[in-house]
Amino acid sequence: MNNAAKLVGAPAPGGFWEKPIEAADVITVGLRSHFVAAYHAAPLLITNGHGLIVNTGYYGAVSYHYGPAYGAQKAGADKMAADMAKELRPFNVAAISIWMGPLDTERARAYLRSWLRPPAAAR
Repeated sequence: MNNAAKLVGAPAPGGFWEKPIEAADVITVGLRSHFVAAYHAAPLLITNGHGLIVNTGYYGAVSYHYGPAYGAQKAGADKMAADMAKELRPFNVAAISIWMGPLDTERARAYLRSWLRPPAAAR
């Protein structure tokens, strides 16, 4: 399963042009990581005679979520899986992109805590 991203800080109000340019790293890190992992897995799966490559997408691919760079990366992961599937089909290897929804990770928990608990000055 391919899932990688580089998010710069927590989502903040404002336009993409008001955030650090490093916010675009989600495109480079996310899409490239999907490609590189699949690049190395494909020959092994082809040799095996079957297999599955899974990219993790998210509804941010088709709706606003975290801004343009995040959405572009998720849409790219979906498109990449579709194109890989076409090329891998003759070798009995599948490629898909799944939208798992929110995941229970340390980062997600910290993000939720920051939204659920007001700053000390507001308490």
